[in-house]
Amino acid sequence: MKKILILILVTAFHFSCENSDIEIDNYEQEQIENVLALEGQNQRDAYVLLDNKLKYKLWFDKLNYTKSNLSVEQANAVDKLLTIIEPNFFEFENSKNSKYINRIEDWMLLAKKTFNKKEFILTFVTINNQRVDYDGGCACNRSEDYCWFSDCESSSCNSSYTGCGLLWNSTCNGECV
Repeated sequence: MKKILILILVTAFHFSCENSDIEIDNYEQEQIENVLALEGQNQRDAYVLLDNKLKYKLWFDKLNYTKSNLSVEQANAVDKLLTIIEPNFFEFENSKNSKYINRIEDWMLLAKKTFNKKEFILTFVTINNQRVDYDGGCACNRSEDYCWFSDCESSSCNSSYTGCGLLWNSTCNGECV
């Protein structure tokens, strides 16, 4: 009788843990969907509040979804990037860490051969695949300059600590002018 009772308790505990995991996954997906539903500076502000795991998941899902609309060569470049990044990549300034910098620089050489500027920006620099205006906020990173039809230049705009550049992992410190 004790064995049956223990088996029932273990089974109940196991299923309760599974339900907790599902609830956590649903909550995390809801946070990502909330960011995707926003636009402009509001979207960037909400994105910055995500933890590194959710930033990674957002980009991982976006890039995998985008691959279906890319050439084989472009999809392979996306796959290569996905082997480089991980949740820790999104730690502030961690992408500048030697663990990532050489691999990202090598990948950028491949990406520049594989994507034109517009394709690159839509795939790796925008979350919703559309051009966004940031009222008063900085809109680009001067060292990564992914402005659509202009250059990223110094400005008196309100800078943010991430939300610009490749996978929104660089400081926003300029305006597209």
